[in-house]
Order: sequence, then structure tokens, then C-alpha cells
Amino acid sequence: MLNFTDLSKQLAESTPVQERRVEVPVVQEQVTVTPLPAPAPQPETKPGIPSFHVPPLASSLEWEKLRDYVVERIEAVHGPFPREPRRENTTFMAFYARWEDLALPIAKYAFEEAEGFWLGAPVSVARFEKSSDAAFAMKIAEKL
Repeated sequence: MLNFTDLSKQLAESTPVQERRVEVPVVQEQVTVTPLPAPAPQPETKPGIPSFHVPPLASSLEWEKLRDYVVERIEAVHGPFPREPRRENTTFMAFYARWEDLALPIAKYAFEEAEGFWLGAPVSVARFEKSSDAAFAMKIAEKL
């Protein structure tokens, strides 16, 4: 068993350890702030609406009807699939903006005439992306 009282007496009687003083250098920095020039004014499309403002689609409910129809048909023909609401929304908003009045007929053709398959593959949300337009939407639009 250790006796700490004896140890504390020994430490008190011992000679002190050399002290060493260390100086810490002081770092000084200087910062200069230069203001940026004011941005150029944006041209306006209509009074009070800046040009970078994207107006809502003429019928914002149409792309939602398109999305709901396609998702319902995919689930009916191919079964449930993992949903990605943000991706679906942007895909169908963009598809409707590109194809407007042909958007729903293209989707109906894909599921009613082509029975949910295009070029031997199941029609999915990805078929309505811009990258598939040449092989999917344009081909169907020519037939309508």
C-alpha cells in the first residue's frame, strides 16, 4: 500500500526543478478589405419583374396531372417502385414545359398503345427526362 503522506513530505523537501521560461511569439496580421463594384442592373422583362425571374408554367396543374398519370400507370403495369418526389417533380415540370400539349398524349401512347414498354424496356420516370427525348418523346410525337 502506498503512503501518500510520506510522498508529499519527500516532494516538499526536495529541491525544485529548474524553471524554464518559454516565450511565445506573437503573430500579427493585417487585412485589407476592398469593396467590390456594384453589380450592373438587370434588364427587366416587365416593369418590376427582373429578367432572372422564371414565370410559372401557364398551367401548373398540368405537369402534376402528367406526373400522377405516369406514376399510376408505372405502378399498375410494372408494380411499385422507389419514389423520388423531387426528381419526379423536376422531370415532369421540364417534360411538360418542352412538350406542352403533346406531353399527356405522349405519356398515354407509351402506356396505352405501347403497353408500358419502349424499345423492349419498361417505361419509367427516366423516359421523360430530356436525355430520352430523341429516342422516346420525339418518336412518339411523330406517330401522333
